[in-house]
Amino acid sequence: MKVIPLLLNRTTPIETAVLANGDFPKKSAVLNALLSAKEIICCDGAAQALIDCGRIPDAIVGDCDSLSDELRSRFADRVVQIPEQETNDLSKCMRFIRERGAKDAVLFGITGKREDHTLANLSLLNGYRKQFEAITAISDYGEFTSIFETTAFESQPGQQVSIFAFPPVARLSFSGLMYPMECARPEGLWAATLNQAEGGQFTIKLWDEGPVLVDRVFERKGDPSF
Repeated sequence: MKVIPLLLNRTTPIETAVLANGDFPKKSAVLNALLSAKEIICCDGAAQALIDCGRIPDAIVGDCDSLSDELRSRFADRVVQIPEQETNDLSKCMRFIRERGAKDAVLFGITGKREDHTLANLSLLNGYRKQFEAITAISDYGEFTSIFETTAFESQPGQQVSIFAFPPVARLSFSGLMYPMECARPEGLWAATLNQAEGGQFTIKLWDEGPVLVDRVFERKGDPSF
Protein backbone atom coordinates (compact mmCIF):
# COMPACT_ATOMS: atom_id res chain seq x y z
CA MET A 1 0.00 0.00 0.00
CA LYS A 2 1.25 3.46 -0.87
CA VAL A 3 2.28 5.69 2.05
CA ILE A 4 2.16 9.45 1.42
CA PRO A 5 4.85 11.24 3.46
CA LEU A 6 4.49 14.69 4.91
CA LEU A 7 6.02 16.85 2.22
CA LEU A 8 8.00 19.05 4.60
CA ASN A 9 9.65 15.94 6.09
CA ARG A 10 11.23 14.95 2.79
CA THR A 11 14.99 15.33 2.49
CA THR A 12 15.22 15.63 -1.30
CA PRO A 13 14.22 18.69 -3.36
CA ILE A 14 10.87 18.79 -5.13
CA GLU A 15 11.32 17.84 -8.77
CA THR A 16 8.55 20.02 -10.25
CA ALA A 17 6.81 22.83 -8.39
CA VAL A 18 3.86 24.69 -9.88
CA LEU A 19 3.15 28.17 -8.51
CA ALA A 20 -0.33 29.64 -8.89
CA ASN A 21 -1.36 33.21 -8.14
CA GLY A 22 -3.06 32.66 -4.79
CA ASP A 23 -1.43 33.35 -1.43
CA PHE A 24 2.35 33.28 -1.81
CA PRO A 25 4.10 31.21 0.91
CA LYS A 26 5.12 33.20 3.98
CA LYS A 27 6.16 30.49 6.44
CA SER A 28 9.82 29.74 6.02
CA ALA A 29 9.54 25.94 5.78
CA VAL A 30 6.98 26.20 2.97
CA LEU A 31 8.84 28.97 1.16
CA ASN A 32 12.10 27.02 1.36
CA ALA A 33 10.39 23.95 -0.09
CA LEU A 34 9.29 26.05 -3.06
CA LEU A 35 12.55 27.90 -3.65
CA SER A 36 14.65 24.73 -3.42
CA ALA A 37 12.61 22.90 -6.09
CA LYS A 38 14.58 21.70 -9.10
CA GLU A 39 12.21 23.51 -11.42
CA ILE A 40 9.37 25.97 -10.85
CA ILE A 41 6.61 26.48 -13.40
CA CYS A 42 4.62 29.68 -12.78
CA CYS A 43 1.13 30.67 -13.73
CA ASP A 44 1.66 34.03 -15.39
CA GLY A 45 0.20 36.06 -12.52
CA ALA A 46 2.56 34.44 -9.98
CA ALA A 47 5.82 35.16 -11.79
CA GLN A 48 6.51 38.54 -10.21
CA ALA A 49 6.18 37.23 -6.63
CA LEU A 50 8.68 34.45 -7.32
CA ILE A 51 11.14 36.82 -9.01
CA ASP A 52 10.86 39.18 -6.03
CA CYS A 53 12.14 36.28 -3.87
CA GLY A 54 15.22 35.92 -6.05
CA ARG A 55 14.20 32.84 -8.03
CA ILE A 56 13.67 32.93 -11.79
CA PRO A 57 10.81 30.77 -13.11
CA ASP A 58 11.81 27.94 -15.40
CA ALA A 59 8.65 28.60 -17.40
CA ILE A 60 5.78 31.10 -17.21
CA VAL A 61 2.57 29.57 -18.52
CA GLY A 62 -0.92 30.97 -19.08
CA ASP A 63 -2.97 33.29 -21.23
CA CYS A 64 -0.58 36.06 -20.10
CA ASP A 65 -3.34 38.52 -19.22
CA SER A 66 -1.68 38.98 -15.80
CA LEU A 67 1.89 39.24 -17.07
CA SER A 68 3.43 42.70 -17.38
CA ASP A 69 4.94 43.80 -20.67
CA GLU A 70 8.29 44.16 -18.89
CA LEU A 71 8.30 40.55 -17.70
CA ARG A 72 6.97 39.29 -21.02
CA SER A 73 9.92 40.93 -22.78
CA ARG A 74 12.53 40.09 -20.14
CA PHE A 75 11.64 36.40 -20.03
CA ALA A 76 10.50 35.90 -23.60
CA ASP A 77 12.56 32.72 -23.82
CA ARG A 78 10.43 30.99 -21.16
CA VAL A 79 6.95 32.47 -21.61
CA VAL A 80 4.45 29.90 -22.89
CA GLN A 81 1.31 31.75 -23.93
CA ILE A 82 -1.83 29.65 -24.32
CA PRO A 83 -4.59 32.07 -25.28
CA GLU A 84 -7.62 29.75 -25.08
CA GLN A 85 -10.09 30.56 -22.30
CA GLU A 86 -11.70 27.14 -21.81
CA THR A 87 -9.26 26.34 -18.98
CA ASN A 88 -7.61 28.38 -16.23
CA ASP A 89 -3.90 29.09 -15.96
CA LEU A 90 -3.31 26.30 -13.45
CA SER A 91 -4.83 23.79 -15.86
CA LYS A 92 -2.55 25.13 -18.57
CA CYS A 93 0.47 24.62 -16.28
CA MET A 94 -0.59 21.06 -15.48
CA ARG A 95 -0.94 20.21 -19.16
CA PHE A 96 2.44 21.81 -19.83
CA ILE A 97 4.33 19.76 -17.24
CA ARG A 98 2.50 16.56 -18.18
CA GLU A 99 3.48 16.98 -21.83
CA ARG A 100 7.09 17.50 -20.71
CA GLY A 101 7.01 14.17 -18.88
CA ALA A 102 6.66 15.22 -15.23
CA LYS A 103 5.65 12.25 -13.06
CA ASP A 104 4.57 14.19 -10.01
CA ALA A 105 4.02 17.79 -9.00
CA VAL A 106 3.75 19.93 -5.89
CA LEU A 107 1.43 22.91 -6.23
CA PHE A 108 1.87 26.17 -4.32
CA GLY A 109 -0.32 29.27 -4.20
CA ILE A 110 -3.56 27.54 -5.20
CA THR A 111 -5.53 28.81 -2.17
CA GLY A 112 -6.31 32.27 -0.84
CA LYS A 113 -7.31 35.64 -2.30
CA ARG A 114 -10.47 34.41 -4.06
CA GLU A 115 -12.73 31.61 -2.88
CA ASP A 116 -13.84 30.72 -6.41
CA HIS A 117 -10.23 30.20 -7.50
CA THR A 118 -9.51 28.18 -4.35
CA LEU A 119 -12.42 25.79 -4.94
CA ALA A 120 -11.65 25.45 -8.64
CA ASN A 121 -7.97 24.76 -7.98
CA LEU A 122 -8.61 22.18 -5.25
CA SER A 123 -11.06 20.31 -7.47
CA LEU A 124 -8.42 20.33 -10.20
CA LEU A 125 -6.26 18.07 -8.02
CA ASN A 126 -8.82 15.32 -8.48
CA GLY A 127 -9.09 16.02 -12.19
CA TYR A 128 -5.36 15.56 -12.83
CA ARG A 129 -4.53 12.95 -10.18
CA LYS A 130 -4.69 9.94 -12.52
CA GLN A 131 -2.35 11.60 -15.02
CA PHE A 132 0.51 11.78 -12.51
CA GLU A 133 2.02 9.43 -9.97
CA ALA A 134 1.35 12.00 -7.24
CA ILE A 135 0.01 15.53 -6.89
CA THR A 136 0.23 17.49 -3.65
CA ALA A 137 -0.90 21.04 -2.95
CA ILE A 138 0.79 22.87 -0.08
CA SER A 139 0.06 26.16 1.66
CA ASP A 140 1.14 27.86 4.87
CA TYR A 141 -1.56 25.86 6.67
CA GLY A 142 -1.26 22.31 5.40
CA GLU A 143 -1.16 20.03 2.40
CA PHE A 144 -3.84 18.49 0.22
CA THR A 145 -3.52 15.11 -1.49
CA SER A 146 -5.97 13.52 -3.94
CA ILE A 147 -6.48 9.74 -3.82
CA PHE A 148 -8.52 7.20 -5.76
CA GLU A 149 -7.48 4.10 -3.83
CA THR A 150 -6.74 2.90 -0.31
CA THR A 151 -3.78 4.94 0.93
CA ALA A 152 -1.76 5.41 4.12
CA PHE A 153 -0.54 8.84 5.22
CA GLU A 154 2.34 9.90 7.41
CA SER A 155 1.12 12.08 10.28
CA GLN A 156 2.02 13.58 13.62
CA PRO A 157 0.10 12.62 16.79
CA GLY A 158 -2.72 15.10 17.24
CA GLN A 159 -2.46 16.45 13.70
CA GLN A 160 -5.77 17.71 12.34
CA VAL A 161 -7.01 15.82 9.29
CA SER A 162 -9.97 16.61 7.05
CA ILE A 163 -11.28 14.28 4.36
CA PHE A 164 -13.47 15.44 1.49
CA ALA A 165 -15.30 12.77 -0.52
CA PHE A 166 -16.34 14.14 -3.91
CA PRO A 167 -19.15 12.72 -6.08
CA PRO A 168 -19.51 9.89 -6.85
CA VAL A 169 -19.00 9.50 -3.09
CA ALA A 170 -16.92 6.47 -2.15
CA ARG A 171 -17.55 4.27 0.88
CA LEU A 172 -14.75 4.98 3.34
CA SER A 173 -13.12 3.39 6.36
CA PHE A 174 -10.54 5.13 8.57
CA SER A 175 -7.89 3.68 10.85
CA GLY A 176 -5.43 5.69 12.92
CA LEU A 177 -7.84 8.61 13.29
CA MET A 178 -9.68 9.64 16.44
CA TYR A 179 -13.15 9.49 14.87
CA PRO A 180 -13.61 6.21 12.97
CA MET A 181 -15.71 5.48 9.92
CA GLU A 182 -16.51 1.95 8.77
CA CYS A 183 -17.52 1.41 5.15
CA ALA A 184 -19.83 4.43 5.10
CA ARG A 185 -20.56 7.16 2.59
CA PRO A 186 -20.07 10.67 4.01
CA GLU A 187 -23.26 12.69 3.72
CA GLY A 188 -21.50 15.68 2.19
CA LEU A 189 -18.13 17.37 1.83
CA TRP A 190 -18.31 18.45 5.49
CA ALA A 191 -19.09 15.02 6.95
CA ALA A 192 -15.54 13.62 7.24
CA THR A 193 -13.72 16.82 8.19
CA LEU A 194 -12.09 17.89 11.48
CA ASN A 195 -10.65 14.52 12.45
CA GLN A 196 -7.34 13.93 14.25
CA ALA A 197 -4.39 11.60 13.79
CA GLU A 198 -3.68 9.33 16.73
CA GLY A 199 -0.08 8.50 15.80
CA GLY A 200 2.52 8.55 13.07
CA GLN A 201 0.32 7.11 10.33
CA PHE A 202 -3.32 6.75 9.36
CA THR A 203 -5.05 4.87 6.57
CA ILE A 204 -8.07 5.70 4.45
CA LYS A 205 -9.66 2.66 2.84
CA LEU A 206 -11.78 3.25 -0.25
CA TRP A 207 -14.35 0.54 -0.89
CA ASP A 208 -15.17 2.21 -4.20
CA GLU A 209 -13.12 4.46 -6.44
CA GLY A 210 -12.68 8.07 -5.25
CA PRO A 211 -11.98 10.89 -5.67
CA VAL A 212 -11.14 11.77 -2.09
CA LEU A 213 -9.18 14.87 -1.07
CA VAL A 214 -7.19 14.68 2.18
CA ASP A 215 -5.98 17.74 4.09
CA ARG A 216 -3.25 17.35 6.73
CA VAL A 217 -3.00 20.55 8.75
CA PHE A 218 0.45 21.73 9.83
CA GLU A 219 0.86 21.77 13.61
CA ARG A 220 4.36 22.30 14.91
CA LYS A 221 4.16 24.16 18.19
CA GLY A 222 7.36 25.92 19.13
CA ASP A 223 8.70 25.86 15.58
CA PRO A 224 9.20 29.50 14.53
CA SER A 225 8.79 28.58 10.86
CA PHE A 226 5.18 27.79 11.66
